[in-house]
Amino acid sequence: MTDRTRLATEGISLEVLSLGGILSNLCIARNGREVRPLHRAAWVDRPETVPEGAPPHLRYLEGDFLCAPFGAPAEGSAAPPHGWTANGQWTLVAEDAAPDDAKTLRFALGETVEGASVEKRISVRPGHPFVYQEHSFSRCAGEISLSHHAMVAAPGGMRLSFSPKKFGRTAAAPLDPPEKGTTFLLRYPQQFESLGDVELADGTRADLRSYPAAKKHEDFLTLYDEEKTAFGWSAAVAQRDSFVFIGLKDAAVLSQTSLWMSNGGRTYAPWNGVHENVLGIEEGCSGYSAGSGGNLLPVRTALSLDRPGGLTVRYALGAIPLPEGFREVAAVEMSANDLVLQDVGGARETLPFDVRFFDKNKVNQ
Repeated sequence: MTDRTRLATEGISLEVLSLGGILSNLCIARNGREVRPLHRAAWVDRPETVPEGAPPHLRYLEGDFLCAPFGAPAEGSAAPPHGWTANGQWTLVAEDAAPDDAKTLRFALGETVEGASVEKRISVRPGHPFVYQEHSFSRCAGEISLSHHAMVAAPGGMRLSFSPKKFGRTAAAPLDPPEKGTTFLLRYPQQFESLGDVELADGTRADLRSYPAAKKHEDFLTLYDEEKTAFGWSAAVAQRDSFVFIGLKDAAVLSQTSLWMSNGGRTYAPWNGVHENVLGIEEGCSGYSAGSGGNLLPVRTALSLDRPGGLTVRYALGAIPLPEGFREVAAVEMSANDLVLQDVGGARETLPFDVRFFDKNKVNQ
């Protein structure tokens, strides 16, 4: 069963699908303008084009959802790809409204994840152009990989920037095996110092900070946060589509940013070569691009569930209409009551933000 629950307050509205807990139909209004930055696959409205047996997260590919574990499940597990958090049944257990008109939906996952019970809280605040998301894992030990799966759609392209990263990597091999006929752009595997200088499959190099860098390719890479980074951010400026997307995280928990570049490289159903201009900006912690051997530095590939009070993962995403003069975000600063975006050209934009949201993460460190 796939029910939708609406969540809205001044300046922001969205829906949450019960199947997969997918964040859908995000609309943000600011200064008399509306933006809808997140992707919705064409086949969501044409279910007959989706192969039988496709997991729910693919059948309803849209917006954002939490993957736990990220990628393929553990050997012997009955969970689908990206786990039950992205494919299971979420039951609405409460709808909370604060006196200031802040709204929260609380859900419980019907399935367990590596033995853990999982709860979801999605909140919006009046005038805030952000969705605040919390996922709590309890009553379990061991480790798990996980990642948010936010997907941004900008047919006119976007310019990317991030909080400090120490390096990036591609996986051991492209996303699909050769028999699938998928075309890819990057060399696999590789490690690189900057997204601005990445080796391609043909031996040339490219600046991937502007997306897309080419037509008809399907690629995946991971950027690793500097250890000293506490507050992490990702930004995409879509000048032609007139918005700025922002993702915010506690980098001590979600220590990686993976980029899923889906631009028409997959020709099999339901992709059919037309799933284009989509960029997954996926904040997580997994071993998908970790690699092994050689001179590669070790990276964290999972999060411990064995913590006092369990594990809570907090992530906020949002967007605003393109401010005048913005072409690339150079910095994101958090003050006592708000968030400030600074463009490379010096322009600044101040946004209301609940700065207490990430303070709660101190219990996880």
